[in-house]
Order: sequence, then structure tokens, then C-alpha cells
Amino acid sequence: MKARMIVLALSGLLASSAQAQLNDAGFDTGSPAVGGTPFPVGQWAFDNCAFVGPTSGITPFSGPRMLQFINTAPGGPSGLVSCDVVQIVDVTSPTMQAMIAPGTGVAGGTVLVNRVGQNAAGTVDTGFGLLLYAFATLGDAQNLNSPLATMSQGLISDNNPATWEPIAVSLNLPAATQYIGFRLGANENVLNNGSGVEFDGHFADQADLRVIPTPSALALLGLGGVCLTRRRRMN
Repeated sequence: MKARMIVLALSGLLASSAQAQLNDAGFDTGSPAVGGTPFPVGQWAFDNCAFVGPTSGITPFSGPRMLQFINTAPGGPSGLVSCDVVQIVDVTSPTMQAMIAPGTGVAGGTVLVNRVGQNAAGTVDTGFGLLLYAFATLGDAQNLNSPLATMSQGLISDNNPATWEPIAVSLNLPAATQYIGFRLGANENVLNNGSGVEFDGHFADQADLRVIPTPSALALLGLGGVCLTRRRRMN
């Protein structure tokens, strides 16, 4: 009976903790806080970007809007090579810390990306990326300083605007983690435009961040692993 109660308790914890942690994960409401550090908590922020409806022949994967990457700096074009959009996530709640403080928490991040097709000159950038950070303090998180751990994944996108492609990253969270940074970007990997149009039509939709116990922690109580499934849009 005692073992059964423990299993049921952890099952409830997993169900609760696996809930999405990002605000406005579909980029459908409000607007991004374009500007530099310190970043707000729970809001998309950083380089020049916008939440838009169907644009340049690309339709949001779901919902009325999607994220458009516009410039590599908050104020417009620059010599930098990526347009980055960040959300700082507070994981100080007792539910989150019950997994993180023992060193058994894993953050899993996903996002879908898409872009316009290549032009005749072959100058449309093709790179995207997703980066997760773990931070011990709010100040570090809001300024992207001194992360406890990071993990990233890049993608060279296909040339088909009709398909959305997934990027996925997982990060083992150090026990001192209090905040997570979710950073996604479009990269000028083909041509670095220091002025004018930097991105011809680069988009993201359906971002997701979840914190779960490590598979080994679940196995101790006879619980199975968690399977991530990939969704494709049906045309």
C-alpha cells in the first residue's frame, strides 16, 4: 500500500510538472518586449521580431499568429549574425523544486521553424537554433550571465515553405537551478546583411518547455519513460 501511494504521488507530480512552462508559446497574444537586458520574466524579448499572421506565403502552424525574426539587434540591422528571442522561466515553485533540487530534473524544449524558399541568388539564410540555459539567480537569468549549464541544437532548414521543422533540446538541470532561459534564433549563415533586410521570411511557432524527472528517477518507482512525439501539419 505504501509503495502504491508513493507511485501515485510521483505520477501526480509528473503530470503536474510536465505542463507547459512558457507563456504565449504560440506567439498568438500581445507583443514581444524588443530590447536588451534585463529581460522580463515570462515574456518573449530581445532582438527585433514580431508576432504575425500569414506572411510571405507561410501560414502559422497553429493559431492565428507566429513569430517572425526580423533583425539581429533590438534597434534594427547590425553586424551580428543571429536574431535571438528569449523567454526567462521561473521554476522556483515547490513542484518544480521537488524535481530540480535533488538533481533529478530535466528540461525539454522544442520549437517549430519555417522559412521562405531559396531565391535565385542563393542568399536566403537557412540556419535556426534553440538554446536552453539553467540559472541560479534571477539577476543572472535576466542578463544571461553565469549559466549553471547550457545545451543547444541547430538546424539547417529545408527549402519547402509548406513544412514546419522541429528543433528539440534537453538539459539536465543542476540542483541549484531557479530559472530557465529558452532562447531561439534565426542565423545569418549564408549572407550577413549589415543593413537593409536581414531575414527574407523566417518564422517560429509552437514553442514548448517542460520539466520532468530524469528517466532514472522514474525507473526507481517502476514508472516508464516519457516519449516525445513529433507532430506534422496535415495539408
